[in-house]
Parts: sequence; structure tokens; C-alpha cells
Amino acid sequence: MLLPLFFLFITSLSVEAKGGGKLKNLRLMTYNVRHLEGEDGIVSPERIAHIISAVRPDAVALQELDSVNGRTLYADQLAELAWHTGMYATWATAISFAGVGYGVGMLTRERPLSVRRIPLPGSEPRMLLIVELSQYVYACTHLDLTEQARLASVDIIKREAARSTKPFFIAGDLNAEPHDEPITRLGNDFQILNDTTQPTFPASEPDICIDYILVGKGSGSARVRRSNVLNQPTASDHRPLVVDLTLRRK
Repeated sequence: MLLPLFFLFITSLSVEAKGGGKLKNLRLMTYNVRHLEGEDGIVSPERIAHIISAVRPDAVALQELDSVNGRTLYADQLAELAWHTGMYATWATAISFAGVGYGVGMLTRERPLSVRRIPLPGSEPRMLLIVELSQYVYACTHLDLTEQARLASVDIIKREAARSTKPFFIAGDLNAEPHDEPITRLGNDFQILNDTTQPTFPASEPDICIDYILVGKGSGSARVRRSNVLNQPTASDHRPLVVDLTLRRK
């Protein structure tokens, strides 16, 4: 049984607006779905899709997806989620062997204008998925377990954000807590939009925040209206994170 979704209002997190322009409300989501396997051992695209559909995000960054993997009955998991939610799917393979894929994905309400896939360093292959939409860019990643690789990945993320002429958001499982160097270094160029006092992992009894949604400070302006970690203790080993914001468009 899925639990109700509640939102905590946050008023203190903001990025300074730059000039006038039309406003657009966005709801962004990130979720490490652990190949759709819940804490109960059940692999269920329907359960994850239900959670996403109940939130109705404009875009959701997804980590730890399988593609044609035997452990998840050779399903194209992102395609299944797209079918159940009615959203556009964009995939980035991090690990591939004999046609079996594992990586990150994105679901969006609007059709992407462009897509880039940037390899990241790590003890296992990692990927930065960058999806350009009409008014903003949303990137998804799952950083490595080693700090050296995470720090090197931060430099790549900063470089890619600097290339964008639109507000550049990045989300995912960064495998680092708010006080760790990869996050503090990201903080030089990005504003963390979620409330980091709300833990995201482990899902059953979360006690650390390692999932984030951020926006590049120099790429646009966004004001957070709501931020919440959803009370979903069973569907994955992480809890989903949702941020409502107002984006000022040029």
C-alpha cells in the first residue's frame, strides 16, 4: 500500500533573480530506484510509476535502471516507466555487456530538444545525462563511491553547466553528504534546492541525505516554493525527492 504524499514548504532557499521575464512553475524529482526492486524484494515498475504519476513532475531523474538484464526479467525498465506514466524517456548507459545495460534515465513531460551523454570517472563506469528542454536543462547522474572520482566528476559537471545558456539543473544520487567536499565544492557554482536536513537514505529508516537537486548559480534564476522527501519506505532503498520551484525565463 502506497503512503500519502506530503510537501514541506521551504521559503529560505532561493537563487537571486536576474532581471525580468515570464515565470514558469516547475516540479522536479529525483529517485534512485535500485532497478525497481523494493525493500520487500519485489521488482515492480507499476509501483514506481504510481509514485511518479502521483507527484506529476515536469521531469524526473532516475538512477540504477536495468535494460534487458536477466535479474529483472530482461525488461527495458525506463521504457516501462515511460509507458505507465505517459512521459518521454531518455536513457544513458553506464555499464554495457553483451546487450545488457545499466545506467541512468530521465522522464520528461515535454519532448527533449537535445541530449548529451558524458562519461564520468569511477570504480565502475558512470554517466552524466544532460537533457535540454524548452526553458531549462535537466541533468541526471549517479556519482561513484570513491571521493576522488566524485571530485573529478564535480569538475566535469561544472564545465558542462557553464556551457548552458539556459537554467541548468542537476539531480541524482551523489553518494556524498552535505558537508562532504564534493558537495561543498559543487556549492561554489550551484545552489542546493532541496532541504538537506531531510534524509533520503536508507529508505526504511533514512538518516543521511545523499540525493540532491541543484541549479547552476550563473545559468538562470529559480525560487524554491516546496521541497520534500516523500514517505516511501518500501519501493526502493532510497526515498524520492521532489522540489517545486518558480523559474524566471528570459
